[in-house]
Amino acid sequence: MEIHQTATTGVALKFSEGIVAVNPPEKSKGPSPTIILSTYPVPVGGWMSTHKTDSGEQCLFQNAGEYEKEGIYIRGFGGETEIQGVQVQTTAWCIDAEGIRVFILGDSMEQKDITQAMSDAGDIDVLIPFCVTTKDKRIDAVGIASVAAATQAQRIVPIGDNEALKKKLAKELGDAEEITGKYVLKKKELLEAKAKVILFL
Repeated sequence: MEIHQTATTGVALKFSEGIVAVNPPEKSKGPSPTIILSTYPVPVGGWMSTHKTDSGEQCLFQNAGEYEKEGIYIRGFGGETEIQGVQVQTTAWCIDAEGIRVFILGDSMEQKDITQAMSDAGDIDVLIPFCVTTKDKRIDAVGIASVAAATQAQRIVPIGDNEALKKKLAKELGDAEEITGKYVLKKKELLEAKAKVILFL
């Protein structure tokens, strides 16, 4: 599996079965994703009426639910929070492919929603939280570290522009690796006993 940071709150996961893009930029270079997922918040009660949009080779999933495409299994978890005084809903995603389970925290998810999603998702291998510079409420480094410990995640890959939060997270977990471009992860590497933070430069 390969992990690429594509935007401040965007990430692409490349599996042998296909490419999953989460919050992809409007114009992106490289191969087209097989699956597109969105964590972007929408007003409470404002979920799209269509849970899945399929245009040929590409599927777009926006809401909580269970999905599958060409051997990539996906589960979305809905949650609520408040952004700029407005109650919104957001989605976290669990992606299972190549025997690797990746959990992407929803944008601005509340701790209670994260705890429920983690309980439902079970153990995961890779945790991807968004670490964004904003005044809106978001989970902090201690909260992310506790989620990583609770789910036994072996790799934590923070995505975003909040460098201070990412460094604090690395300090909380005690082991970090800095990379540029892409991060390649093989299933056998997950047998390591210690969690590691992967920091995109």
